[in-house]
Amino acid sequence: MKPFLECKLTAIGNSRGIRVPQAVIEKYGLEGGILVETLEDRLVLRPAKPMTSKLSWKETYKAMAKDEGLESDWATADQDGLEEIPWDEPKKSRTK
Repeated sequence: MKPFLECKLTAIGNSRGIRVPQAVIEKYGLEGGILVETLEDRLVLRPAKPMTSKLSWKETYKAMAKDEGLESDWATADQDGLEEIPWDEPKKSRTK
């Protein structure tokens, strides 16, 4: 999903409204309505009710499997420079 979503205003009686795609409604839990925060230079939309449902393990697995960036997040461990762990080296004895 793109970080910005362009929506056109739609006439609703004497007012105007925006249509929110179903995927966005589901992702952010907007089924119960939206709170609109008005700031100086923007509007911030938030769910009217906090999301209370948690994903099951199976749903979590499916959601993670869809995430294309997941594997790349772990790939950085291959390049951390710790091929040999310095604290696992055997200690030298101090005999004189």
